Amino acid sequence: MAIDFTLSDSQQELQTNARAFAEGVLQPIVEGIDRAADGWESFLAGREAYREMARAGFTKSFIPAEYGGAGFSMLTSRLPRRSSRGSMSTSRRRCWDPGLGCSP
Repeated sequence: MAIDFTLSDSQQELQTNARAFAEGVLQPIVEGIDRAADGWESFLAGREAYREMARAGFTKSFIPAEYGGAGFSMLTSRLPRRSSRGSMSTSRRRCWDPGLGCSP
């Protein structure tokens, strides 16, 4: 039996929103973050973008819905990171990883 990897409508919408967020909010700050001299400087350079990410709801994707999170499945919670490939450096794609955030 073949596995169907077709994304649902809501997953496709998340993917589109994540790509737009990555290109509009994260891409403009990538170089500054990557050139930062240390972890603290990198954190400061990306702090406002992380706040915007939280306001957009991306930071609670892996938290169960009953605790105020989005309650995404493992596949769905990975879509934002996958959607940002090509528009961000490796170090900034870490922002999408559940639980990591943009911290030093």
